[in-house]
Amino acid sequence: MADTANRVEPSGVWATAVGVARVRAMETARERPLFRDPLALAFATAGGRDPAAPSPPHADEAARRRWLGVAFSIVIRTKFLDDLLDLAVASGVRQVVLLGAGMDSRAFRMDWPAQTRLFEVDTAEPLAFKAAVLRQERVAPRCERITVPVDLREDWPGALAAAGHDPTRPTVWIAEGLLIYLPEDAVQSLLERVGALSAAGSRMGLTLGTRGVLERFREDAAAGSPASMWVSETPQDPVGWLDTLGWDAQTFTLRERAAAYGRPMRTPRGRTRAPADWSRRCARHPDPTGHGARRQPRSRDAPNMITLRPRLHRALRLPALRVMQASTASERETLEAFLDFHRDVLVHKVRGVSDQDAARRLLPSRTTLAGLVKHLTVVERNWFGRLSDPDVSPAGEEDASWVLTDADTVESLLAAYERACALSRKAAAGYAIDDVVAHPDLPQVSLRWIYIHMIEETARHVGHADIVRELTDGATGALG
Repeated sequence: MADTANRVEPSGVWATAVGVARVRAMETARERPLFRDPLALAFATAGGRDPAAPSPPHADEAARRRWLGVAFSIVIRTKFLDDLLDLAVASGVRQVVLLGAGMDSRAFRMDWPAQTRLFEVDTAEPLAFKAAVLRQERVAPRCERITVPVDLREDWPGALAAAGHDPTRPTVWIAEGLLIYLPEDAVQSLLERVGALSAAGSRMGLTLGTRGVLERFREDAAAGSPASMWVSETPQDPVGWLDTLGWDAQTFTLRERAAAYGRPMRTPRGRTRAPADWSRRCARHPDPTGHGARRQPRSRDAPNMITLRPRLHRALRLPALRVMQASTASERETLEAFLDFHRDVLVHKVRGVSDQDAARRLLPSRTTLAGLVKHLTVVERNWFGRLSDPDVSPAGEEDASWVLTDADTVESLLAAYERACALSRKAAAGYAIDDVVAHPDLPQVSLRWIYIHMIEETARHVGHADIVRELTDGATGALG
């Protein structure tokens, strides 16, 4: 019997995931499918998109052909990203994050090595719908599956961290059919955040709407249809754009992947020409899927499937990049960039040090690596806490914060510090830089003053951490 008592009906952007499940169910039913998704039929049927039912009518033959092309691209991209995941786990990656997971069933249909953790990030509604179908089907995941109900426009990195994601370990990230629904600034922010959480050895697979797709589908994009919600497409130079975000990109077209999988396209090549140097730049990179497909350097098709590897050091990629970009930014963006930079350097200086070394006193004072983290956690709470509650009591005496207990491990202290920083960002987001809050001694402070004080305080203690770390094991500098 279907579990429908508490099922949320598909609506909005996430309802398109049910349509994707319908396409995957139809592919699974083929005699020689490129992949098998046993749960796709259940998701599609529960969402009112039974593959056996007639397809919705189209305005004309051209519209019908366009949507057949969309279905074809879903099949190819699914196979493409399956291959990327297989290669990532074969290289030792044991963390998987599906951004905008929708009705993705990879946790249930793919073979995963022991200790693999798969995080499904999406809003609460599709995750609830999915949970109801999974209860009905009585299936068990083949890895540790963790759902993270959060909107990607909110603090999803904080929610992901709270769910157990470890940014010090490699991660393979998947953004399948997601970015086309996000405006350009949101896409940029998403990839920057992913970069900040990607340790060396991480990978990412994403799909983008090909250039011109918005214009081609606009004429028959009925209200509420997937195309009516599409807002972004591939930049003119995707490789160059991703390079500025700290990623080495390898790009592929639908045509070449389809040919590699034995499903060659029989339609004319796309009308949109890629930038003149795009195919040459991509040709220098090896084929990440392992299929050995030959390049087509004169292809007129625009890339829409991309694999990424982080280029810069994980701990400093996003903060260092933001500081450089802030050279001509607004006052607030500049202050936030420098504060985040120093916060991240502190985490880097302490992460990887043993609990014993972090607590060791190498100076006449009580300054230790662990003590620095504990102290700055209290500082974050005391200053930014006033923004969310001007009458807040101090989170602790700052002098006492240097005293360590047996429970103060490197892992627990860094987790507490990163949570405090996340709460600080959230509190500050609700204020203009000139807004003021009460202070028991001054008697008022502006957000600008808090930012400048926190940059001074954090940078000073990062310098202390650099000295103590050098005395501990000889490592020096922001990257040391």
